[in-house]
Amino acid sequence: MPLEVLVKRGWIVLAVILLVGVAGWFWRDVIVKFSYNFEKTPPIISSASEIPAIGASPIEILLSFFDERAGIGSFEVTLVQENKTFPLIRESLLDKPMQNAVTSSVSIDPKKLGLRSGPVEIIVSAKDRALWSNEGKTSFASSVDLDKPRISVLSSVHNVTSAGVGMVIFKAEDPNLKKQGILVGTHLFPGYQVKLLDEQFSGHPEIFFSYFSIPFDFDLTQNPVKVIALDSAGNEASASFNFKLKVKQRPTSDINLSEVFLRNKTQELYPAYLRELKEMKGESPTVTPDQSQDLIYLFRQVNEGYRDLSSIRLETIFKDSQQSQLWHGAFGRPLSGSSTALFGQARTYRFKNLVASNSFHDGVDLASVEQDAVHPANAGVVLFVGDLGIYGGTVAVDHGFGLGTIYSHLSSMSVTPGQSITSETVIGRTGTTGLAGGDHLHYEIRLNGVSIRPEEWWDFGWIRDHLDAKIEDLKKELNPST
Repeated sequence: MPLEVLVKRGWIVLAVILLVGVAGWFWRDVIVKFSYNFEKTPPIISSASEIPAIGASPIEILLSFFDERAGIGSFEVTLVQENKTFPLIRESLLDKPMQNAVTSSVSIDPKKLGLRSGPVEIIVSAKDRALWSNEGKTSFASSVDLDKPRISVLSSVHNVTSAGVGMVIFKAEDPNLKKQGILVGTHLFPGYQVKLLDEQFSGHPEIFFSYFSIPFDFDLTQNPVKVIALDSAGNEASASFNFKLKVKQRPTSDINLSEVFLRNKTQELYPAYLRELKEMKGESPTVTPDQSQDLIYLFRQVNEGYRDLSSIRLETIFKDSQQSQLWHGAFGRPLSGSSTALFGQARTYRFKNLVASNSFHDGVDLASVEQDAVHPANAGVVLFVGDLGIYGGTVAVDHGFGLGTIYSHLSSMSVTPGQSITSETVIGRTGTTGLAGGDHLHYEIRLNGVSIRPEEWWDFGWIRDHLDAKIEDLKKELNPST
């Protein structure tokens, strides 16, 4: 047989095979799709999260619908309360391309619907595109709570200094109370039940106390300072209280930097800053060759950028504060040396008459002899031991109810996380770690992560007059005969 004929027949055979294959795939797809019309599996319905209690404000709930074979054809959501049905959403997808998975946000406005406080049932159904319109159906139990918490302030005298501490005693009542405290700007200082302070208040779970602080340069005309209470349905109540703020300005300090200090500290801390920046924020800044040799640029990144990262870590550390008072009496000084830098300083760092960086000093610096023993200012539980960025070797101690202390630039540390300690415990020794220029201790006291004046807590009279007196006044108010 001629070669040309064989080749021609070969092409014909190949074409037939391809046509058969394509037809096979086509009919397979047709058969599969056709078979989906006869499947009888209903769609699956789920909620992206637990259905919350419904408060006075509208809420959104996210629902998911899934049908592996025929796809979602339609869905409907209704709410039922006291045998009354309230349609929330009804949607058909039959005129749209097939979707196996669909999500929908459903709005519930209790005022618009005319709902009352009490239990509700949210009924969700979905049908697929199959010939039988297989229907899946489920329901979620929830409740409507239209009542705000009730708040009343019980304490009367509230004197506070800039970056110092005040104390408010208040009553917050709601069967579903979730959060309460003093809101200063956007920062919430949580409230704790007074019964945790003294068993005499065990019959008054509705009474709370809260420590709060108003920072330097706080604008009272633009920022709220008030008691708030929030319930699990999102209803929020607030109450103002009278207070007198003694405004104090930040002290200032100019610090001249040597080239040796800049070179040594940036070589040590800048690479560590880049590592933590990537770990904590996923950022890897591009550094030009000129910047990599610029001591002022490198120092600014360490002093400002690394300081911010260290502060974030400290906020996380102190979130684990115990709801009990671990301290007793006035706080002591961690070592017997003199103060070498004041709390709250606005610092300007200069190098060769150029401004290298600016920062705020959130504690006090104490110095005596090199590698002096450091004691905690009061009894507490160790939260953190280790290196903390610009703070260097650091021990963080919890004293309860959001109050904590920090001991930094340590050359060595001799305690472990979770260890209970007293003011007699040696927790470490002073050093030059972190951004320290010489051997000293950097000491901070923080309230819910916010730096506060340490000198107030060193003063027994201040503690007696500003904190203890309020508790004693409450006892007399609740038990006038005592």
